[in-house]
Amino acid sequence: HSVDLYSYDLAQMALLLTGQGQQPVRPGKWGAPKGGHHREGKLTFSANTPAGRPLLGPETRSFELVLQGIGGIPERILSWNL
Repeated sequence: HSVDLYSYDLAQMALLLTGQGQQPVRPGKWGAPKGGHHREGKLTFSANTPAGRPLLGPETRSFELVLQGIGGIPERILSWNL
């Protein structure tokens, strides 16, 4: 809780994985106002995979947001079951 998040670009540090076994997808952009410790913003992903398939669809049962290299921790994984 003591890391200054201002210098991190989540568009370069985040991956989205679905429970469908698709390749990880990087976000298109990270939109956040400038600010320090308690940052808030919008991480935007394309609706389709690079192969043109829907990223999330009716068959999606879970997905994970992986944040890499923040505050000296190799990976933080946030998981959702649908």
